[in-house]
Amino acid sequence: MKLTGGTERAQKWISDRKAEGKLIDVYSDEWYANRAASESLSQSWFNDLKLEFEQLEFDDEYLHHMLVVHIGGCGEEAKHELVSVYPPLGEVIGARLHQPDFLFINLKTQQILCAGLGRNNRLFILDAATGTSINAFGMLDCGDEHYIDSFTALDHATFVEDILVALSQLGNALDDYSRTPGNPDSVERALDSKPSVDSIYFIEGEDEGFSREELIGFKQSHEKSAQRCKAAMGVINSFFPDCFDGDFNTGDY
Repeated sequence: MKLTGGTERAQKWISDRKAEGKLIDVYSDEWYANRAASESLSQSWFNDLKLEFEQLEFDDEYLHHMLVVHIGGCGEEAKHELVSVYPPLGEVIGARLHQPDFLFINLKTQQILCAGLGRNNRLFILDAATGTSINAFGMLDCGDEHYIDSFTALDHATFVEDILVALSQLGNALDDYSRTPGNPDSVERALDSKPSVDSIYFIEGEDEGFSREELIGFKQSHEKSAQRCKAAMGVINSFFPDCFDGDFNTGDY
């Protein structure tokens, strides 16, 4: 992972994004203290985790080895600056129709993993240097299946997997929501309306009519999708509290 302009520019970019809450050093006392405060966790949480790792005979190489960036929440200037520091990212940031939502920067393996939602809000995972699709944890139908093993070798708390799984689940829930006719309010209004002589109900914005049973099914589907979105965002927000599900919706169906 060769940086243009040296470590000083990279360190400033990291420091600035960290101050904005867009970058976290997931194996650091600083981040654990912030997370413990925001989630009302014990301040000894990280120490307890480190003790657990010590008992499992893990050495301390995992400390400070993984940075996670909510690149989708960064401004254009910050993105351009990052590309100028690490030019291969130019093939991923700005050049693609669908941009990554997260960057995972492994300082030990000197690799950057890019992940985001693409068409139909389906997960994509790429290596920044090569653009190779990465089949992380069997979540994709194709791609390098072995890359992720070395990339997450020191990720003992499975933070990378947690975020990727949550992002994938969020994308699936958003896709299911978009494919269900109407929205919670319009379906509810249709249920409250008077049906046609053929017992057909109409949803605003939909040309087709539906039975009452179908409307109830749509309502339940919307509710389930919303619950799934909430669960996925609960994981993502434990890392980046300022994210909303709408931040990840590509709207490309």
